[in-house]
Amino acid sequence: MLLNLTYLVGGLVLLSWSADRFIAAAASLVRHWGVAPMLVGVFVLGVGTSAPEIAVSINAALRGAPDIALGNAVGSNITNLGLVLGICALVKALPVSSSALRTEFPAVLTVSVLLLLICVDDRFSRWEGWSLLGLFVGVMAWLVWRSGHTAPDDPLLAEIQQHQQAELPLKAALLWLLFGLVCLPLSAELFVRGASAIARDLGVSELVIGLSIVALGTSLPELAASLSSALRGEVDLAMGNLLGSNLFNALIVFGIPGAWSSLSLEPEMLRRDLPWMLGLSLGVYLLARWRTRIGRLGGGLLLGSYGSYLFILAS
Repeated sequence: MLLNLTYLVGGLVLLSWSADRFIAAAASLVRHWGVAPMLVGVFVLGVGTSAPEIAVSINAALRGAPDIALGNAVGSNITNLGLVLGICALVKALPVSSSALRTEFPAVLTVSVLLLLICVDDRFSRWEGWSLLGLFVGVMAWLVWRSGHTAPDDPLLAEIQQHQQAELPLKAALLWLLFGLVCLPLSAELFVRGASAIARDLGVSELVIGLSIVALGTSLPELAASLSSALRGEVDLAMGNLLGSNLFNALIVFGIPGAWSSLSLEPEMLRRDLPWMLGLSLGVYLLARWRTRIGRLGGGLLLGSYGSYLFILAS
């Protein structure tokens, strides 16, 4: 058990650090190519903080552990909305003032409904997996278009420009990018190996491990990025980080194992996990639409929902 915990913790630390270096290098490269700051920010906030989940999903699919990959995708979205957003709202009320973010809320909700419909027959076919990946390409194309039509006074754009790290020299960016490409899959291998072994040692399913331990671990970058943004008063940035990450988790992280191989889903995924993710997505959307802010009461409700979900998983 100790060795497996070492794999899990060591893999997670290395995964988070290498993902951070990889995204910093990638962002510097695209800035060298003259890409708009809004698009760089969306890439860093969405794909960047989802890099650990993507690496784990690919590795789990290759290792023949799709339940860890699917559980990671759904569990990370539940963790982001319940735990991460709840903590951020308790620390500082989160007004939803950016028109760009108000369009992302319905997108996250729509994708949550889509996942539920895809899994209604307890099957996840390869064409459904590829369809999710194709939809991701469409979302990225939409983000490219939107980045060129963002108002100059949009508060999210201003926060992104303030938040972006200093640009790395071209040679350093290329070296860090190469390092990330090597280190991400290796650290994901350690993490997934440890998670699978712990599931066997504890006698629980890989799905539950993916929904809980793996999802919490891979959501730590979202927690760090969003909490840091909220403490600095960059509330649109904190919200954009979570919404972008959830959108990409549902399309990429969930889509990869299905595209790799047709899967039979655990019944609990349809009865428990996907409805919980959809319910949280709807709740956050209604809070944002009704009050145009998520305050401390909303944060407490979200944390309570996440705690209730963990209790149900452990039951």
